[in-house]
Amino acid sequence: MTHTLDRTAGPADRTSRIRSAWRAAWDQGYVEALDDLLSPTYVRRRGPASLAQDRDQLKDSILAMREAFPDLRTEIEDIVEDGDRLAIRWRSTGRHTGAFLGVPPTGKPVEVSG
Repeated sequence: MTHTLDRTAGPADRTSRIRSAWRAAWDQGYVEALDDLLSPTYVRRRGPASLAQDRDQLKDSILAMREAFPDLRTEIEDIVEDGDRLAIRWRSTGRHTGAFLGVPPTGKPVEVSG
């Protein structure tokens, strides 16, 4: 993943900003909070095919996830920085109450991490 963060801020401040924006976007659906962290040219590469996802596509995917799992809660377990690279280890839980990727709602709790 590529990202743009204010590199003049100290690590504790960056971590706090990341956690705050993450909670707002993933737990509350306020995806505009990511605009304070991610540049307009942000590109997320994920999966074995390194599929590209821009900032707006990331926001759309979060909103789709929250539609299927409206009680979604995500916890950041760890943030690691190395130069201009950053990794976030997270765990999400929620109940599947809306269709997601063609799968009808099951009503069952789901837990994923990454």
